[in-house]
Amino acid sequence: MTFLLSLLFIILLPFDAWAFVPHEYPAIYVHMLSLIFCFVALLVVLWAFIRRGLYKERRWKYLFLSAIFHALWNADVIIGRIAEALWIEKSQIIGATEGWQYFARHITIEGAEYFYYIGRLDFILLNAAMLFFYIWLREHLQKEPEERGISTAAFLPLFPILFTEIAGNILFIVLSALCFVTSIKLYKRERANVLWRYMVGLSSTYLMFSISRSFGHIFKNILVPTGNQDIWDTLYLDAIGGNVGLGSNVKHAQGTGQVAER
Repeated sequence: MTFLLSLLFIILLPFDAWAFVPHEYPAIYVHMLSLIFCFVALLVVLWAFIRRGLYKERRWKYLFLSAIFHALWNADVIIGRIAEALWIEKSQIIGATEGWQYFARHITIEGAEYFYYIGRLDFILLNAAMLFFYIWLREHLQKEPEERGISTAAFLPLFPILFTEIAGNILFIVLSALCFVTSIKLYKRERANVLWRYMVGLSSTYLMFSISRSFGHIFKNILVPTGNQDIWDTLYLDAIGGNVGLGSNVKHAQGTGQVAER
C-alpha cells in the first residue's frame, strides 16, 4: 500500500516541462499531440489493410482511401504548424484587414517557409478523406445486410488559404453531417452489427470536430474583415476553435503606403 501511494505521489508530482506551442492559445499542444497520435494510429490501420489485403476488396477500398487522405492531412497539418513556429512571423503578412482587403492580403515566403503555405491548404486533403468516407458509408447503405459479421523569395496571395479554410470548413461540416446521418441509418437497419455502432461514434466525432473548427476557420474570417475583431478577442474563441495563425493587428508601413500586419 505504501509503495502504491509513493508511486501515485511521484506520478502526480509537478515538474517543469517543455511543450511545442506554435499558436497563441494554450490548448494547441494538446492538439499537436492528438495529431501525432492520430497519424500513428492511421498508419497502423493502413498497415492492417495492406497486410490483410482488404484494400483490394470493393467494399473496403473507399475506407482505405479515406484513411490515406486522413493520414496525409495529419502529416500536412503537423508540418505546417512546425513551419509556422520556426519560420513564419506576423510581419510577413502584408495587407489591410478591413472589408474585402482582408482576402487580398499577401505573405512573403522563401525556402522552407513554403511548407507553411502548403500546410495551410490542409482542408483539401481533409475533405477528400471525408468524401471517400461518405462514399464508403453510402455504398453499404445501398447494399442489403450481409449474413456474416464484420531559395528565392515569393510573394503569394493569402486568398487561396482563406478560401479553402472557409469553403473547406463548410464542406467539411456538410460531409461529416452526411456521414453521421448515413451511419445512423446503417445502425438502425442492422443493430446487431457492431461495425455500424462504432461508425456512429466515429462520425459524431467528425461532426463535433468540424463544428469546433468552424469558430477559427469561418467565424474569425468573417468577424475580422467586418470590423468585429473585438468580439473575437473578448469571447476568447481561440481556445475553442483555434485561429488561422495570421495576426490581425494592423500597422501602416512607413514610406511604402502598404499596410503590414504585426
